[in-house]
Amino acid sequence: MATKRPSADDVSADEINDFVDGAAPADARRRIAEGLLRDPDANARMRFYRQQVKQLHRLYDGVLDEPMPDRLADLVRRARGTDAGG
Repeated sequence: MATKRPSADDVSADEINDFVDGAAPADARRRIAEGLLRDPDANARMRFYRQQVKQLHRLYDGVLDEPMPDRLADLVRRARGTDAGG
């Protein structure tokens, strides 16, 4: 089986992650999007990453609204030097 040689037009896994996360630089977004259209494997990876992000949000977004446990809050205060008790 022949292996595909990387070219300057290939989209890296890091670029796909940045694209999915909205962190790709504006000047790179078009190039990445075009690369995803040309490369079915990269496009499948991008769709997988998007699905993974959705699943992570579904699983863990609720935790963001939970109060910080007292034990952890105490550690943060001590690390910042704002522990009123000490």
